[in-house]
Order: sequence, then C-alpha cells, then structure tokens
Amino acid sequence: MENNKLTLIGTIRECALMFTSRSKIEEKFYQISLEVPRKSKAVDVVPVICSEKLLYDVNTEKGVVIKVEGKVHTRNYEGADGKNHLNIFAYAKDINNIPEGEEINMNESNNVELEGYVCKDTRSRRTGKTGRSITDIMLAVNRVYYNKTDYIPCIAWGRNATLAGKRKVGDYVKIVGRFQSRQYYKKGVIGTRTAHEISVMDMTVIDNKKDDETETVVTATEETVS
Repeated sequence: MENNKLTLIGTIRECALMFTSRSKIEEKFYQISLEVPRKSKAVDVVPVICSEKLLYDVNTEKGVVIKVEGKVHTRNYEGADGKNHLNIFAYAKDINNIPEGEEINMNESNNVELEGYVCKDTRSRRTGKTGRSITDIMLAVNRVYYNKTDYIPCIAWGRNATLAGKRKVGDYVKIVGRFQSRQYYKKGVIGTRTAHEISVMDMTVIDNKKDDETETVVTATEETVS
C-alpha cells in the first residue's frame, strides 16, 4: 500500500553534501534546496535529501530544473537550545532533469498524498486580518516495510480546517496537498525562521480502516513533534 507520495518540480538553489552513511556500505547523501513556484508567483523552498546514486546522470548546478519523486519524511534532532525539534523534508526516490525550455505544469509541480493517523489534538484558530479558519493537524504516517513512523505537520484552511478541527487522535485520514515553506518571527529571536509543512488541499476521513492491516495508531508526545 502506498501511503506517502510526493512529486516536486523546481529549480535548484543549492546542492551540497549532507552526510556519509557508514552503516554497511559507505554512501553519500546530498541536500538540494529546491525552489518550487506557486501559481501566486510565491516560491516554496523545499529541502530534498537524496542518495548519491540518484545523481550520477543528473545535472545539479544552480538554476537547473529537476523533477523529484519520493516521500515526505521527518526526523527529530536536538537543537542548540537543548530541546527536541522536528525536521521535515522530501526524501527522493527518483530525480530527473527537465529539458531546458520545457513548460512546467503548475498543477503537477508540487503534489503530496498522505494517509495516516491523527496523532495529536488538532488546534484551530482564525487569521487576524480575514478571520479565515486554520487548523493544525499532526499526521503519523507509517513507513511501509519499515518499523518507523513519520510525524508530519499539516495545515488546513477554510472548509478543510473545519473538517480537520473535528478529527480526534486515532482517526485515519487521507490528505492531498503541497509541501510549503513559510517565514515567521519568534518572540525573543532576531531574524526570521523557516517552517515546513503540508498545506492541505483536500482531506478525506477513512472510516473503514481495517484493524488487521500492518499500520498501528501512534500517539505523538510533545517531545516527539515539538
């Protein structure tokens, strides 16, 4: 069952060596900062992690347009403040160059499909200027064939926010959306920070989830997803 799919088309801002895995066979992993345009002309900057094996015949110079297919993954890390933080990124399974001059279909340039369990109480609020409804929802998406779970922050707007706000921990849902980045200010901190999350375009509640399937409900703690 495919419960985590991602497709991105964008322009490379930077490609740099991130780390070298030495678990069994030494393997290098790179991080690509990918600029993915929106229809509004705004740009999402998405971190893409990929193995060196995907880059043998791919041009990764700055300004080159690529297509990435993969999954949304997360990891916890300890920040300089000593607290646990959540890092969300695109994990590439395939990367290809887009021929120069080829027109990009904006409807296909940033697509995410997720299925998982609500693992934290949702949080609903309204924007200050327009009063539009917003709901934050944390989704636990189990990795198929791996005993690991990705805790993926999602944000819903309008009618989807109303639907998301009614979800309880343990509900199983399907989310279709896009991988977005946004700048924000934190009180007491100089400069802006960047948050990454999935912007929900459509959400479906799946009531007939079978109990005998391999997925299990995972409840997130504040330490896990902070």
